[in-house]
Amino acid sequence: MVQALRNGSKRSVSLLCLGLAAAGNAAAEASPYYVGGSVGFNHVSNVYRTQGSGSSDNVTQYSLLAGVDQQIGREHLVVDGSLQSSRYAKNTGLNNNGYSLRGSLDWATAERISGTFSTNMNRSLANYNSSTNIQPVFERNIETDRQYQAVVRVGLVTRYSLEASYTHYNQDYSLIEYSSLVFHQNALSLGVVYKPSDLLRVGVALRHTTGEYPRYPDTVKYNPGSPLPVYIYVDDQFKRRDLDLTTDWQLSGSTHLTTRLSWTNSTHDPVEALNYKGLTGAIGLGYNPGGRWRVNFQMTRDTGEQVATLGSSQNRVGTGYQVGGSYDITSKIALTSTVATHNGNTSTNTAAGNNVPGRDSDHTVSLGLRYAYSRSVSASCQAYRSGRSSTPTQANYNYDANGFGCTAQLLLY
Repeated sequence: MVQALRNGSKRSVSLLCLGLAAAGNAAAEASPYYVGGSVGFNHVSNVYRTQGSGSSDNVTQYSLLAGVDQQIGREHLVVDGSLQSSRYAKNTGLNNNGYSLRGSLDWATAERISGTFSTNMNRSLANYNSSTNIQPVFERNIETDRQYQAVVRVGLVTRYSLEASYTHYNQDYSLIEYSSLVFHQNALSLGVVYKPSDLLRVGVALRHTTGEYPRYPDTVKYNPGSPLPVYIYVDDQFKRRDLDLTTDWQLSGSTHLTTRLSWTNSTHDPVEALNYKGLTGAIGLGYNPGGRWRVNFQMTRDTGEQVATLGSSQNRVGTGYQVGGSYDITSKIALTSTVATHNGNTSTNTAAGNNVPGRDSDHTVSLGLRYAYSRSVSASCQAYRSGRSSTPTQANYNYDANGFGCTAQLLLY
């Protein structure tokens, strides 16, 4: 499934705006609802992610926030949503409105049947410089991502249960130049879960995924007198079959480990250069000793469409790493940091019609400070540096960027 390491390479300016803790004096009543807002002021050194640093700008982002966390009989509903408006001081053509919505409904019957319906939708300014098949553009490009999932669980015996899931994912862009990154996929999974204790969960499942890139740049040609390539596009459809082995293990009171190891067979038609057969997987490790600090580590190795949030969605296979941590300086002040990287294997078409193998590397380092005056009022500041390098070296796609900014937020319950 699509992994949520998105903050490692989707570098919209909103990356600078951290969510802030909140609640008001009325929070003591433990209301299941909240409403609020935030405002952030940020500086970005390289808006378009091009080589050089000629596109610096100051950005202001306003957000309206709302949510609910409510138990309704056997059901549990959680919804968090926001509306955002981003305004650029110099590059006013990039001004945009966006949204985010995350929701889940956990349900259960009186017998041994339960499940979850969930959705995750986002609309924001897309990450520029996201693929070596796209020439740099300097216009507003809006990315829209939508994911819907349904999971059903049936208890078989005390320690075993049957689990089935369906997931639909769409990734779309407003600019025609980015249409080659548009893709859609549907995944079905069926498996058995063994839970010998409250500390360990082991699952084995078969997963079948179908999808397509409606406008994949398959062939390249060059016009006389022009250095820019012209691509011939095809409708690339893919099928993927996985045998998944998953674990969810509370190793100790302070250490939590999750893993997925999959035997993967992914085939594309007609772009066979993206075919992959081999092992994929993911690891997540969280360490919280109960003191002032916490650390988490995530690693994902998968085919391009499955880790589209880590870098180019057209990489044949890629590996992403992320390490994050926080340290409570006082009861109200916390220091946060993140280091993330994604390395992907690529192929570049030449004028002779040959595929030249290559490699992309995206990286980000961030440092933040968060201050929670109360559950209702808080503020945070963050600085980051990100970059990309590609081999064979292509100047259009290598860049460095940095930024910093602060955000203040108020929530009322």
